Amino acid sequence: MERFEKKINQLNEDETFQSWMSREEDMRIVANTEKAMAYEEGEKQGLSQGLSQGIQQGSISKMEEIGKNLKAMGFSQEDIMKATGMSCEQILKL
Repeated sequence: MERFEKKINQLNEDETFQSWMSREEDMRIVANTEKAMAYEEGEKQGLSQGLSQGIQQGSISKMEEIGKNLKAMGFSQEDIMKATGMSCEQILKL
């Protein structure tokens, strides 16, 4: 952001540029640039959160799959809880 502000300040001091663009146009460009940068940052955060949620959901699915397999193999509910970290209620739902 500082890079853009510095460039804009330099352009504002240039007489040729001053005659080409008004202060209002300049401020509009700055605002649009800030919006674009905020959008990009929001998009990055959204992707990061989505990835984290996907990884978490995948871990839960894998834990449930292992729990089902252990249950099918005849392991006790207590052993499944120890092996998977699942709660008693989660195991009963398998």
